[in-house]
Amino acid sequence: MDLPPSQTQYRLVVPPQVWREFFEQFTSDYRGRLITLKILDQQMGDFEVLSHKRLFSVLYEPPNHGNDLVVTVSRPLSVGTATYAHVIVYPQMIDVITDQGGKIESCTVTDDDHAQTIICLES
Repeated sequence: MDLPPSQTQYRLVVPPQVWREFFEQFTSDYRGRLITLKILDQQMGDFEVLSHKRLFSVLYEPPNHGNDLVVTVSRPLSVGTATYAHVIVYPQMIDVITDQGGKIESCTVTDDDHAQTIICLES
């Protein structure tokens, strides 16, 4: 992602021990924000799964409960229910890009096949 020279970004790796709590807070902070979901995969190619959809939630289920990360989006906020879910099986690494003020701009989830799912928060 290219940024104008005046903006600063920070990359942070989220440790697996806090994934569940991290995504609970992420959902609380960013529910309703427009997102774009992209996949970067050497086998299947790179593609956009969805664009300009409202984030409903991101939930992580640890290995003893399935080891999945589920990103859901919804219709307009008044609907209040998820309308699409994208499942990332066996996440291995999660990192985020933040702006200088600590606001998350994107979250990248790498799975055990080295494919990456990128949740981009739109401004």
